[in-house]
Amino acid sequence: NISMHSIDPGGFEFITGVEALDIVVEGINAAQEAGLNPVKVNFVALQGINEDQIWKMIENSAEHNYTLQIIEYEVPRELENSEEYMKYHYPLEPLEQELNKLAKKIEHNSLHDRPLFHIPVSGNTAKIEIVRPMHNYHFCDNCTRMRLTSLGELKPCLMRSDNYTPAFGPSRKKATDADIETAFVTATSKREPYWRKVEINENQVLCNTS
Repeated sequence: NISMHSIDPGGFEFITGVEALDIVVEGINAAQEAGLNPVKVNFVALQGINEDQIWKMIENSAEHNYTLQIIEYEVPRELENSEEYMKYHYPLEPLEQELNKLAKKIEHNSLHDRPLFHIPVSGNTAKIEIVRPMHNYHFCDNCTRMRLTSLGELKPCLMRSDNYTPAFGPSRKKATDADIETAFVTATSKREPYWRKVEINENQVLCNTS
């Protein structure tokens, strides 16, 4: 996975704070030459910042044969009404609907059941994966990712910081395979969708309650 949130040097510098687009492109090429396939490029869509470059990124991904992951800007529940989120959040549903019509083939990534669209572009094929987590219970319900923090704790949900499980105990050197297995089982038992589907007045709705 390589992050490239703009295909324009100025836009890249504005988002990241560094002039490094050329270095990122070199990294993509080097990864492909080394046989690290598939190379996936992350692009977080931001309203008023880079949403006008989405189709340029799609064309570039087809030309250079990498999978483009277009990612929705996500925040925790307590920030979804914040000025920053309201300003920069770019809804991906319309794009996903358009790609669904244009695709010659649609697959699904087992992680989050993300749609992977194969889009014909100028004689090539763009592979576009949509990562749309906000208020998406289906996305959360199909999450199997477990993260390991720098302190050796298992983190079953990216959006939560209250359900960590120590993976190694007081001493990493003394942790047995059985200890680590138990930690994974414990962490997995704490897993629950961050965004969930609930019933209100006999109707199925998406909500942001815990």
